[in-house]
Amino acid sequence: MRTTTLRETYSGRPLSQRLVWALLGDWEGRPQSRSLHRQERARLAEYATRDHAQLCHRLKGRASFRACSATSSAIRRLREDRRWVIGGGAAVAQYLEVGDLDGPATFYVPRSLEEAFLDASLAVPDAFQPNLYLGVIDDSCWPFDIEIDRHVWGSVAYLDCREQRIESPRLGVLWPPRAGNLDVQSDGPEEGDARGEGEVN
Repeated sequence: MRTTTLRETYSGRPLSQRLVWALLGDWEGRPQSRSLHRQERARLAEYATRDHAQLCHRLKGRASFRACSATSSAIRRLREDRRWVIGGGAAVAQYLEVGDLDGPATFYVPRSLEEAFLDASLAVPDAFQPNLYLGVIDDSCWPFDIEIDRHVWGSVAYLDCREQRIESPRLGVLWPPRAGNLDVQSDGPEEGDARGEGEVN
């Protein structure tokens, strides 16, 4: 896996967490049970007709991200803790069976567990050379089932790599989202460009 400088392909404000997870849930075959307002449903219908790749910038609103650094032993412990789900390159490696990938560790937690994660990780803020990204999702928008979801959905892993400007063989298999992304293992068109467009804020 390697990093590269990639230009932004779509502009506009990120969508709210409610809309992002409603969109991704529908595309991944994991519809969310929370109700949406009429205007939100109309916006979803509009976005669903657009090219998925052009929406990646807008989907950055799926979580509030922290860039941190932690020890390798702490990251290993975090990966064994089922209170949060694993994203980024580790999730891509799981879905595409491409072996361990270099790059920062990425985790998603509900907001109610943010402090517990920080206590467990002993991570410190690091805006320059982070080796850990923490995505915090409002509890009311939490999309994962801790009982069955050890890793984020394939589309979310793709977005993580895109935003961290990471390339990996066959990453494009995970995008556009489809119901099979939850356990995709089949060969697909190779794609070395994660088509990312900006650093995690």
